[in-house]
Amino acid sequence: MTALSYVELFYLSKQLGRERDELSRKVTDYERDIRVLTEKHAAEKLKFKETYEKDLKQKDVDKNTKIKKANEEIARLKNKISQQEESIKKLKQENKSLKICDKKLNKMTLDEETLKDRITTIKENNEKLKAKNLKLAQEILALHKQRDLQKEEDSLHVKEKMIEKLQLDLETCKLSNQSFENDLLDAKKEIHRLQKQIKDTEAQETIAYKEKVVALQNQTEKCEALVDELWQAKRDLKRARDERENACKTMEQLREEMEEINREKESMFVDIYHKQLKIDGLGKKLDGIKANLKVEKETNILLREKYLKEKESVPQNVYKNKAECPSSDLNMWHLKVQDELNTPSTPKFSKRFDFRPKDVAPFRYNGNVVKLPPINQPVGHNVYTKKPFRGPHPNPDHCNIFNTSGSNFLYIRQT
Repeated sequence: MTALSYVELFYLSKQLGRERDELSRKVTDYERDIRVLTEKHAAEKLKFKETYEKDLKQKDVDKNTKIKKANEEIARLKNKISQQEESIKKLKQENKSLKICDKKLNKMTLDEETLKDRITTIKENNEKLKAKNLKLAQEILALHKQRDLQKEEDSLHVKEKMIEKLQLDLETCKLSNQSFENDLLDAKKEIHRLQKQIKDTEAQETIAYKEKVVALQNQTEKCEALVDELWQAKRDLKRARDERENACKTMEQLREEMEEINREKESMFVDIYHKQLKIDGLGKKLDGIKANLKVEKETNILLREKYLKEKESVPQNVYKNKAECPSSDLNMWHLKVQDELNTPSTPKFSKRFDFRPKDVAPFRYNGNVVKLPPINQPVGHNVYTKKPFRGPHPNPDHCNIFNTSGSNFLYIRQT
């Protein structure tokens, strides 16, 4: 086992360690970023949900309050309208009763005229009866004279019958005249009573009618005011409906914003899912690297055991420089370099060793080219201390292996 193999093994171990640390750091960063994003997203989601629910509740409360006020105003106006309709019905009934009173008054006026006509007729009949009575009296006197004159011509019995008949007729006429006079007095009394009643009724009805007309005018003004209030209430109701429509439009806009936010959240969740898939892939890759490191570690242990066996079999020849060292004893030269590097005295040399021919291909690990670190950057411990690789060097100034040219050459210096 040559020193070149151990350098390659060390470099591969160092490179694998760095890759493992880098992957571990990336996984930690990814986990931290995902945790921070998840917490931030949960906090923003909770905050937005609380704000949205609070705004939604406030808007619902405001909308319900406005609708409740509008409904109360509508109910109040409906009550007022119903009351006014009832008052209008009452006024119509009163107007109807006034019309009935007018009809009665007209009827009483017609009755008065009829009574006047009747009185006139009675007076005419009375005059006729008086004329008839006078005529009858004259006829009676004439008959008496004729009876006295014609006693001898007519029989007494017939004349007495005629006188009795005439007397009966006279009494009948007197009774008729008396009844006509009584009817005339009753008619006059009835006329006076009706005239007085008509005057009183006209005065009372006129006063009541005037009062009702004034009340009707007041009610009409109130109705006009209520109609104005009703139109105002209709306008308020229309405005409330417009506000409700605006609130509905605002709710639709908020729903659209919520949908947009949900789409953004879904896209964010998709990104997080893809990142999680990447992290899972990196974790699988890290597991593969760990398995490969385990295999490499076992291989290194076997190689070290082989190296120790070869070291025991190497003759203890010591050469002053590399030129004196034959190719068969090249390991002895490395042992000599190791002894001098581990010597506490001041070193006498600092050399650049070309451990591989220039035509050798770059280091490969699992078929992949292993890139060397940047120029003058530490890559690990002194390869000749035979200490196992345990991570980055605690003090880069004491590191022994550098890549100074970016090529396949390694520069070993004493520290």
